[in-house]
Amino acid sequence: LREDLPFMGERVYAMGHPLSHSYNFSTGIISGYEVINGIECIRTDAAINPGNSGGPLVDEYGRVVGINSFKDSEADNISFAISSREILREIEEEEFVVFPFEDLSELTFITREYKKVIQEIEEEEKSEE
Repeated sequence: LREDLPFMGERVYAMGHPLSHSYNFSTGIISGYEVINGIECIRTDAAINPGNSGGPLVDEYGRVVGINSFKDSEADNISFAISSREILREIEEEEFVVFPFEDLSELTFITREYKKVIQEIEEEEKSEE
């Protein structure tokens, strides 16, 4: 994961399987940054469609700069990726992240401390023995 944000105008590549098509690769540039519901997002004109959300947004060196997430359904060529800085912050806080959304209206951000979840699972397994 790239630790810094890509610069405005930097070329990026969105990868994934949009609309059930295999191995799609689209290009675009970084057009801005936004914080949406407390989540640092990268705005790009790279095509992000249902099916390639969750795939990587990478720079020209193959470094992940974001996780493809959603597009603005009311505009053409405005897509968003969760920034790699946001992902790194969650990893450092020892939490895992779930980003289940298709467009801006469904944006949610859920975090849980993974150690607590693992501990609860282990306790359940011990009690079943």
